[in-house]
Amino acid sequence: MAYDPITGQPIAGPPVANLQAPAIPLSSKPDYLAYAVYLEERGWSREQLTIDELNTNIVTLTALAAGTTGIVIAATAAAGEKITMMGTQQVSRGADARTAHSLRIRMAGTNDAEIPLYTKLRITKEKTSEATVQLARMFYVDANLTVQTGTNPRNKTDNENYRWKQGVELNGQQTLRIRAVNTETGNFPITTANTKLAMEMDLWTHEE
Repeated sequence: MAYDPITGQPIAGPPVANLQAPAIPLSSKPDYLAYAVYLEERGWSREQLTIDELNTNIVTLTALAAGTTGIVIAATAAAGEKITMMGTQQVSRGADARTAHSLRIRMAGTNDAEIPLYTKLRITKEKTSEATVQLARMFYVDANLTVQTGTNPRNKTDNENYRWKQGVELNGQQTLRIRAVNTETGNFPITTANTKLAMEMDLWTHEE
């Protein structure tokens, strides 16, 4: 703070602008930490979570028949809440890229065998207006839990887990959907009983 050289009294600086401005979209913020501070200054409270398929207040699982394309996993932010996930492009300078939020999934059939590794996945965000935003297009092997399957399976290390490149933000009643293009050679029905999920996120609630 600056001080008047004669009176010694502090000199008021320019007013802080836009304290009541609408939240800036996460996608426009290159630094996730700065975005988190921005929300907290505006009355949002953060809970750091790793949700799984048992978090049924957020997650919905759907079975998918063989040879079809459809939604297998959906995650929805409740009205009045916000879900954000840090992408690797938003990690603070000098910080470990592994601080970005990870996504780990397992999709399998009734025999608990995983779907073909090169099954295509499509991840979208769907707004309440029904507008759809493409978030990622990948192979199942990019985001699954295991490096190799069969008689000697090995789970991925933390360094190998899938992480978002760009940040993901779900405002109230917006939904993230993971679709599988279940047409790869050797495909079979995907069951909800054998679908697993671990998705790191920040869950925000607004305090008046």
